[in-house]
Amino acid sequence: MSEEFNEHIERLEQALATEREQRQTSEAALAGLRLIATAKDLDATDRALCEGLRPLLAYERAVMLRADPKDPDLLGPRDAEDPQLRAFRWPPGRLRDRVAKGQTVALYDLRKVPELAPRLDAPAFRSMLCMPLSLPNRPAILIGLHSEPGFFGSHYVALARSFAATAVRMLESLDARARDQQRLLAEEHARSLTRTNEALREQLETIQSQRQEIQRLRAPVLLVAERTLVIPLIGALDPGDLAEVTESLLDALVAHRARTVILDLTGFESHDAGVTARLGALARTTAMLGGRCVLSGLRPAVALALSVAGVDMPAYASLAAALVAQRA
Repeated sequence: MSEEFNEHIERLEQALATEREQRQTSEAALAGLRLIATAKDLDATDRALCEGLRPLLAYERAVMLRADPKDPDLLGPRDAEDPQLRAFRWPPGRLRDRVAKGQTVALYDLRKVPELAPRLDAPAFRSMLCMPLSLPNRPAILIGLHSEPGFFGSHYVALARSFAATAVRMLESLDARARDQQRLLAEEHARSLTRTNEALREQLETIQSQRQEIQRLRAPVLLVAERTLVIPLIGALDPGDLAEVTESLLDALVAHRARTVILDLTGFESHDAGVTARLGALARTTAMLGGRCVLSGLRPAVALALSVAGVDMPAYASLAAALVAQRA
């Protein structure tokens, strides 16, 4: 009776131990999945999974291998503390292709794996567990390493395979959310650019309107008598300003069928050769349309500049004198 009781107690203890182990395994797997669920993006999951899955898969070191930015054909770690792991690059090969296609693989002795032995030759790297976590167009393999040969048996392979099946679906969901977020950000950025461009366009239109109004006030075209126009030029005008004045003048000349244009230079301050030459061109253009230009309010400096530029047209000391002369 005592022997049967002891056997019963022993079976209960074994069952409890198995239950505890299964519970710990489940909690470790859930903790790993929780890392994915709370990650802000795929890049943030790499280090978190390498650290978070240690209780589940019992490796001593781990890295996430992704496509090398310099050579997409190679898989390498984005972040590894161990110098040899940091330099590790896994080229295409039969073993890597098996893992990339979704097969979880345990390697009992890396020294006997030609595809990896030259690249991971260290006492700390004897056995390796390869868990695929790839997404479409985004290859990823988590490798766990142990210093003991044959450490990763069928138990760890089954755990890794089960975890990967759920993790990949969660990673796909995370990737989809990230792409949706990027799309929303891009759309908002586009809308922001559109609003900015529209505001700039309105500002440019306002500036152009203000410039035209300022130009109109600086050189208004005034009809002071039948077929007589007066244009007071005020301030310092550059050749571009005078080109606009010329355009306004020619329009008014045709519209009013004017014969005389008085350029009043009383408030004119430009002595630039290009400006004085433009005045001469304006006089010649007026003549081509059947009119004539006269000057009024000439100051000595302006008169000298016009003379040097070869501008020759009738001139009067004041606007009043010019108007009297036109009526005579």
